Amino acid sequence: TARVWEVVDGYAGETQRAYVAELARIQAEAASMRQGYLATLFSEKNLAAATLERIAAELGQPLETEYVVVAALGEQIPAMRLALANERASNRVYTYSLSDALVVFYPHDERAGSEGLRLGARIEKLGCGFISDPCGLEAIPQAATVARSLAKLLEPHESGAMTWARGWARMAR
Repeated sequence: TARVWEVVDGYAGETQRAYVAELARIQAEAASMRQGYLATLFSEKNLAAATLERIAAELGQPLETEYVVVAALGEQIPAMRLALANERASNRVYTYSLSDALVVFYPHDERAGSEGLRLGARIEKLGCGFISDPCGLEAIPQAATVARSLAKLLEPHESGAMTWARGWARMAR
């Protein structure tokens, strides 16, 4: 009986390991596809409506969804990743790495107590560029450029996010 149980346990263990490995492979492939679509969004100008629809579908959002855009630079990137650790599991927070910045965008949600408001409140405490005015999918790259520019305006002694309202005069200068 002991030998039969060993064989059964061994088989169940191997089946479970194979399942976990296959699930990890599928998730890695999905993440790779998502990053490919985001690369298209950030690298190409004047995307066709069909392309934007495919990107929105890959993100699991309707095309009409409006997003908040944030950019963290250099030393602020680890703090941003830490702040997003729990949110990324919900698949509603998207990140894209540029050469000098981590771009974060997520659906705009003004409802009281919403995940978007709570996340925005946490991000506003970090050193980053923060575009809180919502924009459509096709405007995310331009908003990311502005957010990066705002993040560069932060002085070392300053804390909190650099918003347009806070940084417009510096940027104009």
